[in-house]
Amino acid sequence: MEKNFDLFIMSLSSRLDKPLPGKKAQFKMAPYERIIKAAIKKFTLPFGGKASKPKPSAVMILFYQKENEIYFSLILRNAYKGVHSAQVSFPGGKKEESDKTLRETALRETEEEIGIKKELITIIGELTQVYIPPSGFLVQPYIGFIKGTPSFSTDQNEVNTLIETP
Repeated sequence: MEKNFDLFIMSLSSRLDKPLPGKKAQFKMAPYERIIKAAIKKFTLPFGGKASKPKPSAVMILFYQKENEIYFSLILRNAYKGVHSAQVSFPGGKKEESDKTLRETALRETEEEIGIKKELITIIGELTQVYIPPSGFLVQPYIGFIKGTPSFSTDQNEVNTLIETP
Protein backbone atom coordinates (compact mmCIF):
# COMPACT_ATOMS: atom_id res chain seq x y z
CA MET A 1 0.00 0.00 0.00
CA GLU A 2 2.87 2.38 0.68
CA LYS A 3 3.72 2.32 -3.04
CA ASN A 4 0.12 3.34 -3.87
CA PHE A 5 0.26 6.15 -1.31
CA ASP A 6 3.62 7.39 -2.63
CA LEU A 7 2.28 7.26 -6.20
CA PHE A 8 -0.84 9.18 -5.15
CA ILE A 9 1.26 11.89 -3.45
CA MET A 10 3.61 12.15 -6.46
CA SER A 11 0.66 12.41 -8.86
CA LEU A 12 -1.13 15.00 -6.71
CA SER A 13 2.07 17.02 -6.28
CA SER A 14 2.64 16.98 -10.04
CA ARG A 15 -0.93 18.13 -10.70
CA LEU A 16 -0.57 20.98 -8.19
CA ASP A 17 2.40 22.29 -10.18
CA LYS A 18 0.06 22.98 -13.11
CA PRO A 19 -2.51 25.78 -13.35
CA LEU A 20 -5.66 25.15 -11.31
CA PRO A 21 -9.22 26.04 -12.35
CA GLY A 22 -9.42 28.32 -9.27
CA LYS A 23 -11.90 31.17 -9.23
CA LYS A 24 -13.60 30.13 -12.46
CA ALA A 25 -14.52 26.75 -10.95
CA GLN A 26 -15.49 28.33 -7.63
CA PHE A 27 -17.89 30.77 -9.26
CA LYS A 28 -19.39 28.03 -11.42
CA MET A 29 -20.39 26.18 -8.24
CA ALA A 30 -21.17 29.18 -6.01
CA PRO A 31 -24.68 30.39 -5.20
CA TYR A 32 -25.52 33.68 -6.92
CA GLU A 33 -25.58 35.51 -3.57
CA ARG A 34 -21.98 34.50 -2.84
CA ILE A 35 -20.82 35.82 -6.22
CA ILE A 36 -22.46 39.19 -5.56
CA LYS A 37 -21.03 39.41 -2.03
CA ALA A 38 -17.55 38.50 -3.29
CA ALA A 39 -17.77 41.22 -5.95
CA ILE A 40 -18.90 43.77 -3.37
CA LYS A 41 -15.95 42.92 -1.13
CA LYS A 42 -13.54 43.87 -3.93
CA PHE A 43 -14.93 47.37 -4.38
CA THR A 44 -16.37 50.31 -2.51
CA LEU A 45 -19.98 49.65 -1.67
CA PRO A 46 -22.30 51.32 -4.22
CA PHE A 47 -24.40 52.92 -1.47
CA GLY A 48 -21.43 54.43 0.39
CA GLY A 49 -18.84 53.14 2.78
CA LYS A 50 -16.11 50.59 2.30
CA ALA A 51 -16.33 46.81 2.39
CA SER A 52 -14.54 45.24 5.33
CA LYS A 53 -11.14 43.71 4.66
CA PRO A 54 -11.23 39.89 4.40
CA LYS A 55 -9.70 38.03 7.35
CA PRO A 56 -6.77 35.84 6.25
CA SER A 57 -7.08 32.19 7.25
CA ALA A 58 -5.87 28.77 6.19
CA VAL A 59 -6.94 25.12 6.27
CA MET A 60 -5.12 21.83 5.82
CA ILE A 61 -6.23 18.97 3.60
CA LEU A 62 -4.14 16.25 5.21
CA PHE A 63 -3.69 12.88 3.50
CA TYR A 64 -2.46 9.73 5.25
CA GLN A 65 -2.57 5.94 5.06
CA LYS A 66 -4.96 3.84 7.12
CA GLU A 67 -6.10 0.25 6.66
CA ASN A 68 -4.43 0.06 3.23
CA GLU A 69 -6.39 3.06 1.98
CA ILE A 70 -5.71 6.76 1.49
CA TYR A 71 -7.60 8.99 3.92
CA PHE A 72 -8.00 12.66 4.77
CA SER A 73 -9.50 14.18 7.88
CA LEU A 74 -12.33 16.61 8.51
CA ILE A 75 -13.66 17.96 11.78
CA LEU A 76 -17.12 18.70 13.13
CA ARG A 77 -16.75 21.98 15.00
CA ASN A 78 -18.34 22.41 18.42
CA ALA A 79 -21.57 24.37 18.73
CA TYR A 80 -20.99 27.98 19.84
CA LYS A 81 -22.31 31.45 19.12
CA GLY A 82 -20.75 32.08 15.75
CA VAL A 83 -21.10 31.68 12.02
CA HIS A 84 -19.18 28.41 11.75
CA SER A 85 -20.82 26.71 14.74
CA ALA A 86 -21.33 22.94 14.35
CA GLN A 87 -20.01 22.92 10.78
CA VAL A 88 -17.90 20.25 9.10
CA SER A 89 -14.58 21.65 7.92
CA PHE A 90 -10.94 20.99 7.32
CA PRO A 91 -8.72 21.75 10.30
CA GLY A 92 -7.77 25.41 10.15
CA GLY A 93 -8.58 28.92 11.20
CA LYS A 94 -7.70 32.58 11.34
CA LYS A 95 -4.13 33.82 10.91
CA GLU A 96 -2.67 34.94 14.23
CA GLU A 97 -0.07 37.68 14.70
CA SER A 98 2.50 35.00 15.59
CA ASP A 99 2.01 33.31 12.18
CA LYS A 100 4.49 34.68 9.65
CA THR A 101 2.64 33.05 6.74
CA LEU A 102 -0.67 31.36 5.99
CA ARG A 103 1.29 28.13 5.64
CA GLU A 104 2.27 28.51 9.31
CA THR A 105 -1.39 29.17 10.15
CA ALA A 106 -2.49 25.91 8.49
CA LEU A 107 0.21 23.92 10.27
CA ARG A 108 -0.45 25.53 13.67
CA GLU A 109 -4.22 25.09 13.44
CA THR A 110 -3.86 21.46 12.35
CA GLU A 111 -1.65 20.75 15.34
CA GLU A 112 -4.00 22.61 17.71
CA GLU A 113 -7.23 21.07 16.45
CA ILE A 114 -6.32 17.47 15.65
CA GLY A 115 -2.96 17.03 17.36
CA ILE A 116 -0.73 16.30 14.36
CA LYS A 117 2.71 17.80 14.97
CA LYS A 118 3.60 20.28 12.24
CA GLU A 119 7.05 18.71 11.89
CA LEU A 120 5.38 15.51 10.63
CA ILE A 121 3.42 17.25 7.86
CA THR A 122 4.85 17.70 4.37
CA ILE A 123 2.98 20.34 2.38
CA ILE A 124 2.91 19.56 -1.34
CA GLY A 125 0.86 22.47 -2.60
CA GLU A 126 -2.05 24.80 -2.22
CA LEU A 127 -5.38 25.41 -3.85
CA THR A 128 -6.94 28.70 -4.89
CA GLN A 129 -8.08 30.90 -2.01
CA VAL A 130 -11.81 31.02 -1.40
CA TYR A 131 -13.78 33.83 0.21
CA ILE A 132 -16.42 32.90 2.82
CA PRO A 133 -18.97 35.78 2.93
CA PRO A 134 -20.80 34.94 6.20
CA SER A 135 -17.61 35.26 8.28
CA GLY A 136 -15.44 37.40 5.99
CA PHE A 137 -12.62 34.82 5.92
CA LEU A 138 -10.36 34.52 2.91
CA VAL A 139 -9.24 30.89 3.19
CA GLN A 140 -6.00 29.50 1.78
CA PRO A 141 -6.26 25.68 1.48
CA TYR A 142 -3.01 23.72 1.76
CA ILE A 143 -2.52 20.09 0.80
CA GLY A 144 -0.20 18.01 2.91
CA PHE A 145 0.52 14.45 3.95
CA ILE A 146 2.05 12.44 6.73
CA LYS A 147 3.60 9.00 6.50
CA GLY A 148 1.70 6.19 8.21
CA THR A 149 -1.47 6.30 10.26
CA PRO A 150 -1.66 9.35 12.52
CA SER A 151 -2.46 9.34 16.19
CA PHE A 152 -5.05 12.08 16.54
CA SER A 153 -5.62 14.17 19.65
CA THR A 154 -8.51 16.58 19.16
CA ASP A 155 -8.94 19.88 21.00
CA GLN A 156 -12.18 19.39 22.92
CA ASN A 157 -12.79 23.17 23.01
CA GLU A 158 -12.93 23.44 19.22
CA VAL A 159 -13.61 19.95 17.85
CA ASN A 160 -16.72 17.89 18.50
CA THR A 161 -15.80 14.96 16.25
CA LEU A 162 -12.91 13.91 14.03
CA ILE A 163 -14.14 12.57 10.69
CA GLU A 164 -11.74 10.23 8.86
CA THR A 165 -12.65 10.00 5.20
CA PRO A 166 -11.25 7.37 2.78
